[in-house]
Amino acid sequence: MYVANIPIVIHANGQRKTIPAGAQVPADLLSAHDIKALQASGALADSEAVAKAQEADAAARKAAQADFQAARQAVQDAAASVAAPASAPVADEPAVAVAKETKTPTKKSGK
Repeated sequence: MYVANIPIVIHANGQRKTIPAGAQVPADLLSAHDIKALQASGALADSEAVAKAQEADAAARKAAQADFQAARQAVQDAAASVAAPASAPVADEPAVAVAKETKTPTKKSGK
């Protein structure tokens, strides 16, 4: 079965018929050439192909969400591993002594 993406006007059995957008179009009303031409223009879609594409898209979205959640958990675990415990006392002075700056003599250019 095919689905009309836009209203399609066909001539069948000597009568003009308008198929509204979203309606199913029986394949026996159209020739193979017409089907190919309407699909190429985007006016007609194969409902089975659309359903398969939607299923594949849903599966890809589910996999991407799982990957995102795994990466998010890894970042949260990494952040938790370097965070200070809540009960650790906070020191007033840094744990590492900071070296004082020393001035080194500079050579003057010989004039």
